[in-house]
Amino acid sequence: MRGAYYFLVLGVSITVGAVSVPNVIGNNTKAAAEDAPWIVSLQMEQDDFAFCGATLINSNCREDKNCSGWVITAASCLEGIPRDSLIATLGNLDLSDPSVGIPLNINRSSFTVHENYNASSHENDVGLFKVDFDCNSDEATTCGNFSLNIKSQFNITEDLYDKINASFAGWGLLVEKGPLQKVLYNTSIPLRTDKNCTSLYDHEVFKGDSMICAGAAGFGPCSHDTGGPLACQYEENEKFDKWLCGIASFGDGCGNGNKPAVFTDITNKNFIEWVEKKITETDESVNVRRF
Repeated sequence: MRGAYYFLVLGVSITVGAVSVPNVIGNNTKAAAEDAPWIVSLQMEQDDFAFCGATLINSNCREDKNCSGWVITAASCLEGIPRDSLIATLGNLDLSDPSVGIPLNINRSSFTVHENYNASSHENDVGLFKVDFDCNSDEATTCGNFSLNIKSQFNITEDLYDKINASFAGWGLLVEKGPLQKVLYNTSIPLRTDKNCTSLYDHEVFKGDSMICAGAAGFGPCSHDTGGPLACQYEENEKFDKWLCGIASFGDGCGNGNKPAVFTDITNKNFIEWVEKKITETDESVNVRRF
C-alpha cells in the first residue's frame, strides 16, 4: 500500500491521508548574505511572506550596474498565479524589512513553464522568467556574481556525493504546519543516492533520471520552500564554484529522514538544454552565456 505523501505545492502544505507530525528543519540557522546571494523570494504583492523560493541564473551587469538575468524556480510556483501581482526580490534576508534585498523587475511575457510538467507526478517541475535590476553594490564585478550556475565544472557521479557540500536556503516553515516565516534560513543537507531515494519512495514517485533527493532527520525544505535552490560545492577543490544542483519540488513531511525532500535535478542535460533553448527563444538579441 502506498504511503501518504505530504506534497509541497505552490508553497502550500497539503496533507493526504495522514496527520502531519511537527519537525523542526534547518537547525534554526539564519542565513548570512554570503550564504545564498542568488536566492530570490517570490511573493504576491498583497502578502508579506514568500510563497516560494527561486534562484537567479545567467545574470550579466553593465558598467552602470544595470543588470539582467533569469529566475528559475519550480513550475508549480508559476502555474496559475496572477503574474501581475508577483513580486520577486533578490537576496532578501528579512522579508519584514523592505530595505533589504534587490527588487527585480519582471518581464511578465517571459514566463515559461516546462511543457511536459506534470502536477501529479512532479516530473519536469521547472519554470523560468526574465528579470532586470539595478545593483546596489559599490563594485560592478560583485553585481555579476549574484547568479548561480546550473552546470557544475566537473562530472558528478554518486560516488562523489560524500565529498559534495549541499546546502538549502528558504523562507519556509521551521515547524511543519507552523507559523509563516519572514527570515531566510540556511542549512546543510546530505545528498542521497537514486537507489536510496527509490527504496524510500518507489519508482512511481521518485524518477532518478530527472530528480535528486537530499535531507536528513530534522533537516530539509518545508512548506513555502518550493522552488528554492539546492546549492552544491565540491569540498576537495574550492576553485570549483557552487552550482545549482536541485530545485525544491516535493516531499513527505518536513525534515523526514525516512522520506528526504525531492528536487528537480536541474543539472540533467535535458534540463540544461531546455533552459538554454527557452532563454534564446525569448530574446534572440541576448548573447546567451553557456552555463
